[in-house]
Amino acid sequence: RDNDTTPLEVITALLTLSTKYDFKHIRRDAILQISRHYPMTMSTYEAIDEDKSPMFGEAREDCHYPLLKAAFTAKVDSLLPILYYASADYAIDTMIDWWDTLDPACLKVLVKGREMISYATGSLVAKLPEEIHGGAIACPNIPSCIGSARFSGLAKFLQLTDLKHFEGSKVV
Repeated sequence: RDNDTTPLEVITALLTLSTKYDFKHIRRDAILQISRHYPMTMSTYEAIDEDKSPMFGEAREDCHYPLLKAAFTAKVDSLLPILYYASADYAIDTMIDWWDTLDPACLKVLVKGREMISYATGSLVAKLPEEIHGGAIACPNIPSCIGSARFSGLAKFLQLTDLKHFEGSKVV
């Protein structure tokens, strides 16, 4: 359970098969191994989320969808919010590549979450100049702030009910 070089296929197989055959200890170990890479707080997740970093013998970015599929199949509710979030962060083309393999209920939540993130991000970008001009955001030099303001901790701003475990949000 502590071996970061365990192949992705082994991790997903252990999770799904241990659930199917009720091997509680193996299931627990697989969930612990995955949860080390997908923590429940947004600040912790953002600190370790590097797309090209190695995870389970693959690039991290190549693990999100297979792990989401396995966690959904195995009904590991504690991992689903962060796996949905990680998977929704990619272009629609990536999501389309997985349409035939994901359960329709899983895909529905993923697409809805991605749309909610897109809408909230667009709303934030549209409102940011008003927030700066209106004084909601302290800015000593308004033209400079409008050109360089950025938002961190997007998950808290989004306030998605399916992603309720995320924390940390501020405009800088």
